[in-house]
Amino acid sequence: MSGVACCVFGRGFAMTSSAPAPCHPPRPAGDAAPVIEVADLVKVYGTGDNAVTALRGVSFAIRQGEFVSIMGQSGSGKSTLLHVLACLHRPTGGRYLFEGRAIEELDDRELSALRGRRIGMVFQRFNLLPAENIMVNAELPLVYARVAPAERRRRSTAALSAMGLGERLEHLPTQLSGGQLQRAAIARALVADPAVILADEPTGNLDSESGRLVMGIFRSLHRMGRTVIQVTHDREKAIYADRILHIKDGRLDREETVENPVQEMAAGIDLSYLAHEADGEDDGA
Repeated sequence: MSGVACCVFGRGFAMTSSAPAPCHPPRPAGDAAPVIEVADLVKVYGTGDNAVTALRGVSFAIRQGEFVSIMGQSGSGKSTLLHVLACLHRPTGGRYLFEGRAIEELDDRELSALRGRRIGMVFQRFNLLPAENIMVNAELPLVYARVAPAERRRRSTAALSAMGLGERLEHLPTQLSGGQLQRAAIARALVADPAVILADEPTGNLDSESGRLVMGIFRSLHRMGRTVIQVTHDREKAIYADRILHIKDGRLDREETVENPVQEMAAGIDLSYLAHEADGEDDGA
């Protein structure tokens, strides 16, 4: 990365570059429809004497275009909540609506299709296939969606190039730094143009500079009107979001509005291609 300039902006640093302005301003959350609504959400693992209740009646809504952090101590239920929101785990009880669809009413095939097309996941440990180059890794959601090979290559190249990895498409994960690995993982999360980006401790394995860059990417996505939800135990990362949901003992303990979110732009990152992807979908509709 080069040409990084840092200045005080909000509570933290703003990393400025020649990246273009957002393709459109984020819609105010109060004017947007909920993309996620949960009511009295319960998740129990095991049965009988071995049952462990991880979520105990959690209720909230997240509107389109919001950036929300979920915070809590280890064992609070925050990661379980994210996995339920990602449709990786089914709730045991309560109601979960994703873009108005009741998750509990979907069969496994429908749930898999929704997860693959509408949700982009970013993991703490990257979850990249070590024997495949990052282009193949980035294409995986499109393989499962049965997108044609040429189109997969086009989209993965665009996403990786946007992350500043255009010259490393053939590199294996073992040949990249932690920050580069996480940017490759973010590219993989974006290739299907999902409605929501979900991130589980996305900076947990990164040095401070790489972590700031990743958070700048999420903030930039939010400024483009994307919905971003992250789990973190680090308040310095949580305040990049506009709202924080505090989870304690499997319950929503409180909600916090962040008065001055960190406004951080990621140098060397150009997400303008996402606007063209959206235009292409509109043209094909």
